[in-house]
Amino acid sequence: MTGQLFEPTAGGGLGFCHDAMPGLLPAGYHGPLVVAIDSNVLIDLYEFGTRMVEDSLPEPPEVPASRAGELEAIASILDLWLIRDIRLVTTPRILTDAKANPSRLARRRQDIEHLARALAFQLEDWEEPFPLKAPEPSSPPTVIGARGEADRQLVEEAAAIGAHVFLTQDKRLRRPVSIPDAATQVLYPSELAATLAGARVTHFFGGICGGSDCPYPDFSMPAPDLGRYVLLGLFAPAPA
Repeated sequence: MTGQLFEPTAGGGLGFCHDAMPGLLPAGYHGPLVVAIDSNVLIDLYEFGTRMVEDSLPEPPEVPASRAGELEAIASILDLWLIRDIRLVTTPRILTDAKANPSRLARRRQDIEHLARALAFQLEDWEEPFPLKAPEPSSPPTVIGARGEADRQLVEEAAAIGAHVFLTQDKRLRRPVSIPDAATQVLYPSELAATLAGARVTHFFGGICGGSDCPYPDFSMPAPDLGRYVLLGLFAPAPA
């Protein structure tokens, strides 16, 4: 695990605290919310980035109700990411999985990689290599409930970097999937969005403890980084 990925910084904006979100963050934690995104979430960002920016997401009957709900949840997470210190990371296996998709995305490999870069680069001085290389854990995390070697590897990489959440829409990874002795939780976008809403997280409030050892009460509130949303639109697929 690289410490810088979890370091609270003024440039990153307002982060999150365990006391405010005890079901999601480890005890004593104050810092960014680190979310490893599955290839299916990355692909949805690629396909619907412009519509998320324009608040014109597809609704039933254009897409099934469950799909529409997950797209709306992704959009709400991105809306918070615009200001809050949510760090979206793509591990090497996730990028490979996205590139290998047999659809027209196979012709847009470079765009997928650039989109992942735009999502992951949160700070001007963040020197994390890209794609984020998961360190070799002293003992590989044990994933219980994942079906198939590929799915298990995706979750293992997220756990190896210490991500708080592995964000997926894969029904094969629908819980119960657990990683004993690891902090990573496997969640659908709707579940993460509900957790944030339950902690009353907004752009400028919620999700922090305000205790004497909390680094965030004195943080200035940053302006929205609209360049992030622009990048989502830039990598939306061209009309067929």
